[in-house]
Amino acid sequence: MKITKRQLRRVIREEKRKLQEMDVASDAQLAKKAEALGAYLGGFPNLALDLYAVLEKHGRTESADALKKAYEMAQSELDMIYSVMD
Repeated sequence: MKITKRQLRRVIREEKRKLQEMDVASDAQLAKKAEALGAYLGGFPNLALDLYAVLEKHGRTESADALKKAYEMAQSELDMIYSVMD
């Protein structure tokens, strides 16, 4: 069975659309995981900044921002705990 150019273009468009949808889903999933990781990185600023830089470098700004925000919240909580102990 032969495939016409029109059919081939349609198949390519559909596959491209599917890949783009998967990429968007993976971005959202990555941002969620980055946020969870950022919450655990309180007290480890070098590691948090390195991970942030890597995510930014690879164009994952949403994930990088989620990581940074969660890290800053965790660090803020730790700072408050340590300031009360002094």
